[in-house]
Amino acid sequence: MVNPVSNNMDKIVEIYKKKAEKALDDFDYEKERVQATADKPINLFGGTATKQVVDVAAESRRICDKLFATLQTLVCMVDEECKPLLNQQPSQSSVEKVADFIKWLNSESEIEVNFTASFNSRDLGNVANGRYIPKTECKMIQSYWETKNETWIDWIDSSQTNNMSDTTTTPVSSRTASSEFIKNFNIANSRQSFELTDEEAEYLKAGKRWREELAEAEIRRNEEIEKEIYSVQHSLETKAKREYDKVISSQTMIKQEAEQKIAEAQEKIRNSKFLQFSLRITQQEIIDESERIRKEAIKAINRAKENFDSDMARAAETASWKSHSIRRKIMDSYKMPEPPRKPASIAALQCSNDAIKKAICAGMEPDRLYTTEDIQREIPVAIDLSNQHISSLIKQMISVQLERVEQNRKAYFRVKK
Repeated sequence: MVNPVSNNMDKIVEIYKKKAEKALDDFDYEKERVQATADKPINLFGGTATKQVVDVAAESRRICDKLFATLQTLVCMVDEECKPLLNQQPSQSSVEKVADFIKWLNSESEIEVNFTASFNSRDLGNVANGRYIPKTECKMIQSYWETKNETWIDWIDSSQTNNMSDTTTTPVSSRTASSEFIKNFNIANSRQSFELTDEEAEYLKAGKRWREELAEAEIRRNEEIEKEIYSVQHSLETKAKREYDKVISSQTMIKQEAEQKIAEAQEKIRNSKFLQFSLRITQQEIIDESERIRKEAIKAINRAKENFDSDMARAAETASWKSHSIRRKIMDSYKMPEPPRKPASIAALQCSNDAIKKAICAGMEPDRLYTTEDIQREIPVAIDLSNQHISSLIKQMISVQLERVEQNRKAYFRVKK
């Protein structure tokens, strides 16, 4: 049965997520434009050096301010629209979506951008930077939703469930729960045996395959992201190397030709007769001019080496600040494996946190240590639950049904004896 409140909450998240993604895309575009401006060599003696640096700094501040204000405003807007819906009992998954989205907005609001520039072809590092952290108000909103998510129980207040039967429509906080949900809730809480049915055993096998496929897909996706980031850096490095080789080749040839002319002129002077003043003067002029050309070529070679080092460093920086948009683009477009269809019995169990806890304990082998990942992978009722949901349940089970054991700074859990 579709929960219209949850559907409404999900739509709010989707609408504001698109606004946030557009703001991030606009930021990436403007950031590349500002960096392109900063990449243009600034001539200290051209009379406009100060204005150029100020313009880059002002523009970088403007785009960072714009993104930060947009994302932080969206945090408040999502909270303002979704908080009243909590009184109408949305599903736990919808509450989790809001909590995750607000957390993501605050994370994206932690902006740190640096723009580099070169003066007279010498790299002077950062000329403008921005660093922002989420507002206290928005962090408090995030904390509120994370707490709601961790403690949320779908639809029904557990303090009122004991009086429910299959046909009960007891109001919860002045609301009426779904009769279908109440039925599943009571089925879950009345279940005595947690031995897996054939259908649940098949679901467990399918869940394990799905988890493996998901892990492999995540590896492939991350490899694709890293490959794209490397491609950006490699392209810039290749361009820098090509320009460097071109300058070095031409200037080395000019230098060698000048040195050859100097050697030939010096030889003619040595072999000239005492009274050949005109020849000596002419050859000395050739030596002086060739020496000037040779020195200019050496300067050009040294300048090319400095520019090459600067371009190589900038290639790594450019790939780094482009990695955000690359990662988001690939993650949004990458098709991940769909989870297996869960049996009705598992769906019913997930209507009750108490039933989930019982199923987890029943599925754990005595004396064996489990991580949260082990529980998620090996116990059918937990296969498609979020890590956050499982962690929240485990916290509630410690000292009552489970005990916590720490080994090599990693937390493990086992059924309490």
